[in-house]
Amino acid sequence: MSLQVVNLQATFLWNVTDVMIMCISIYLISYLQDLNKIIYDNEKSKSVRWEEIRLLYSDLVALVKEVDSRFCYLVLLSFFTNLFFISLQLFNTLINGLPLGNDGGNKKSISALHLTYYIYSFVFLMTRASVMCLLAANVHRAAQEPLFVVGYVPASEYTLEVS
Repeated sequence: MSLQVVNLQATFLWNVTDVMIMCISIYLISYLQDLNKIIYDNEKSKSVRWEEIRLLYSDLVALVKEVDSRFCYLVLLSFFTNLFFISLQLFNTLINGLPLGNDGGNKKSISALHLTYYIYSFVFLMTRASVMCLLAANVHRAAQEPLFVVGYVPASEYTLEVS
């Protein structure tokens, strides 16, 4: 009974960790996308206030660094936990889905429901791990977008704030 409770708690914590990383990533991406929208809108209207944009960008970079310093080990732990369980599920799917050895013609048979569970579970784990990794990586991509705009600043507007 106690092993089942520990297993239930570990599974709950594993899921909460992945969801928390996804939510924090979406939160940071939305802030960075708002900044990128401000930059693009100001650039189109040709009234870019580079000092204000630099301050906003600096604050967001500080926020991203703070979140990274507090959650980097949690992201790493979550990634390797997902990798372990994906490998375990793939192993179980291959072992239970393929006949084992040569035992005189008696091949191990598995029910379709059991095989469906293993395949569904593997696909679910792959999807969840992929979404988590892509959302976390998308924070870096969104933080790099303002650099593309700065690269096209005309020489007449190039100031200390732009550099």
